[in-house]
Amino acid sequence: MAQILFNLIDDDAKFEPVASGAERFDDVNASYWYFQAISYLSWANILSGYPDGTFRPDIPMTRAELTTVMSRFFEFASGNNPFPDIAGHWAYRYINSAFNKGWIYGYPDGTFRPDSSITRAETVTIVNRVLNRQPNPATIDYHVTFYLFSDLSRHHWAYYQIMEAAIEHEFVYDEDGDEIWICLRY
Repeated sequence: MAQILFNLIDDDAKFEPVASGAERFDDVNASYWYFQAISYLSWANILSGYPDGTFRPDIPMTRAELTTVMSRFFEFASGNNPFPDIAGHWAYRYINSAFNKGWIYGYPDGTFRPDSSITRAETVTIVNRVLNRQPNPATIDYHVTFYLFSDLSRHHWAYYQIMEAAIEHEFVYDEDGDEIWICLRY
């Protein structure tokens, strides 16, 4: 996730060495492929690691952690909290802000499940919403005539979200504000 966020930042300064970055984490070595991403994002106070001085790059990220990281890029939004399972949670204000920005909706039972591991499909859906990327099934179906991932069915709930994020494309907006793909970039 650190590398995904790092790739989205449009600033060449992100490649410069930063003090107080990833080197403060006991379990992140300068030889790791994601070192610069963690270093820059921790220096920018987007990522913070754990109180014991670790980053834990190889464990699954929780729904609360992703929501917190995404919220740190933007100003907070206030409003109602619809999730009964986040009261008193350390990420309460980040989750509440993300909900009020329309980035998250929770589960059908009304919960958010902040300490559950976030899936890749949930992650791409939230990132698309944060970036205001709205998949248009009609235009995706028109252009995508191949299977990009052998384990992803067109019937999966996040299929269009994943295609929106995974396929580089040029687009225009139609009169309704829908994204219309005009060509794929290979």
